Amino acid sequence: MEDTTEAHNKHIAEYLCGTPLLADYLHEGLSMLGYSCAEYEEQHL
Repeated sequence: MEDTTEAHNKHIAEYLCGTPLLADYLHEGLSMLGYSCAEYEEQHL
């Protein structure tokens, strides 16, 4: 099962980048958790 998980993880970024409105979904998710994109960026980059 580990091999399957590792193989799947290699394609996650490619899959997500192909998702229309990905930035909007991320922004909305952070907002629902009480964060702003700017705040997240300050803390993690």
